[in-house]
Amino acid sequence: MGTINSNEKLTDLMDRYKNLVFSLCLRMTGDYFTAEDLSQETFLVAYQHLSEIAKGAEKSWLCRVASNKCIDYLRAAERRAAPTEDEKLEEAAGVSRDGPLELYLAKSVLSEFNEQCENLKEPYRTVAKLRFSEGKS
Repeated sequence: MGTINSNEKLTDLMDRYKNLVFSLCLRMTGDYFTAEDLSQETFLVAYQHLSEIAKGAEKSWLCRVASNKCIDYLRAAERRAAPTEDEKLEEAAGVSRDGPLELYLAKSVLSEFNEQCENLKEPYRTVAKLRFSEGKS
């Protein structure tokens, strides 16, 4: 039998393992579109390293690459979501990044909420104020 070229080998791997790789990425990230992207990245890595993948170990190799891609993605997302020191200082100092419109809307919503609470009968009025205005359980 003749040798299989790299395009055919990649196509074969994708046909056999695309659903497995995608479902792994989806389970790890919880996001459909991110899972699609990471699956594609996994097969790009596979294409770059086709000669290094041991015969019979393709499935585990692809799963390992996919899980590493997901872990890297989740770590990067965690770093992006973590507040910077400047943001922490601004929050502690009470500095708001909201503009005049946002501040006006927030005050308007709070005012409307307090007005609606006043229209409640007791004990609901007190409970609503304690829970939503003062954050008590």
